[in-house]
Amino acid sequence: MRLNTKKTDVLVLGAGPAGLAAAYRAARAGSIVTVIDQERTAGGLMRSIRRGDFIVDVGRKELSRRIPSVCALWDEILGNDMRPYNHRAGILFHNNIIEKSSYYVGRRCAMPWSLLLRCGLDYIWGSFNKSNSTRTYLDYRYKKHGRLLSQVLYQEFDEAFTGKRWIDLPYPDESDQSVSFHSPISGKIARAMAPTPPEIFYHPARGTGQIAEQLRAEIERTGGEFLLGARAERLLHSATRVESVILGTDEEQLVIRPAFVISSIPLEHLNALLRDGDVPLRRVSRAAHSRKRSAALVYLFLNEVPRFPHVWLEVTTPGKSFRRITNYAALNGEMVPPGRTCLCLEAFCAQDDTLLRLDDAGLIRTALLEIASARLLDVNQVFDAFVLRLPGADAAVHSTAWKTSEQQFLLSFVNRFENLYYVNRAGIDNAMYAGVEAAGAILSGDRMSFLELTDPTGCAPVFEANSLTNPGELA
Repeated sequence: MRLNTKKTDVLVLGAGPAGLAAAYRAARAGSIVTVIDQERTAGGLMRSIRRGDFIVDVGRKELSRRIPSVCALWDEILGNDMRPYNHRAGILFHNNIIEKSSYYVGRRCAMPWSLLLRCGLDYIWGSFNKSNSTRTYLDYRYKKHGRLLSQVLYQEFDEAFTGKRWIDLPYPDESDQSVSFHSPISGKIARAMAPTPPEIFYHPARGTGQIAEQLRAEIERTGGEFLLGARAERLLHSATRVESVILGTDEEQLVIRPAFVISSIPLEHLNALLRDGDVPLRRVSRAAHSRKRSAALVYLFLNEVPRFPHVWLEVTTPGKSFRRITNYAALNGEMVPPGRTCLCLEAFCAQDDTLLRLDDAGLIRTALLEIASARLLDVNQVFDAFVLRLPGADAAVHSTAWKTSEQQFLLSFVNRFENLYYVNRAGIDNAMYAGVEAAGAILSGDRMSFLELTDPTGCAPVFEANSLTNPGELA
């Protein structure tokens, strides 16, 4: 195996949304940029999947326009290919599609009268039952909105999505004003009672992978280099700086000496590369691994138009394996040919879930059985299908995941290195924002601004401050 050494201004570990955004800004500013990723395709979970005439995302991808600098970046690289679409979502409960917003069908949200009456009677009955034999989140929800309404709107989906049963979660202390307790059901009810137009969302015409492809092309045009199929094996460092990164490929071992490193690889993995066998880290990594979850995605391609107009449905019917159904034909783009449909059924699983033991054919059969029973397709119109497994992927990861002592411990160690910027964040827009800010901090020499604006353990960043408001400024 050959051993080569090279230097670079900015080494980006990971070619996902954060890494690509960081490399784009740095390369456009004239830095020598090297991007590595162990996969053969750039984009990470933002990549697109091409299947015949279809171009689809990895599961459901939503691009909110809440961060001005990221929106400007999307508009700069895609222009009119960022298409607005009807952000319509529904809930599938025992073959009934219930709207998540009353904007489309009125305040009843298409809930059958019989089910609505049962929910009302159940709530009235529950209000007379003041038993406090247990104090769990399940009790809180059932008491606040009724057992049946809670089940119809959210329970089964939420438990599968987060991997946490309501009965195992604590009863919230509503008297403690310092505690912010997320109430998904309250949000749904509020939206139903206020039939205002939904927020405008946009999607690339040819899938989120179009963003990755455009960014890569621009990075390479400005002299950036991609090393795909390469894996980071170790980060050598002094007390305060990463001095070199050892990479491995099938043909050679490469030592890169970067001035700066921007990393979007998982925090546990990054710490392992830095610590090289530290016992406390291994203990933390084992604990984190034991809680990891996975996702199984089944894609179904049909020779018929969609039978529902929603972009996605959340499945709350008890006993189902697949909990979300994405309809790519509803995204107002060029992902699905006219007159056809592509649906993605997502299952959110623990690592030991029996569903994951099925082979691809078994997963496809299960998906077809569940969706056909809900009358959402004609199985005779399905002409193609495939399975995508995402081991270790947790769709429910959000900002609060950083507040554990283990994550704080890992992040504090990474932040000791003054030329290392950690940009892995949940959500495409948050990840790209962190990447843009990391590159900006390197260019300006203001690392503290990056740490403050993108701190995953604190409050939401002030997006307008120190942000890239015009990607043209990169040149």
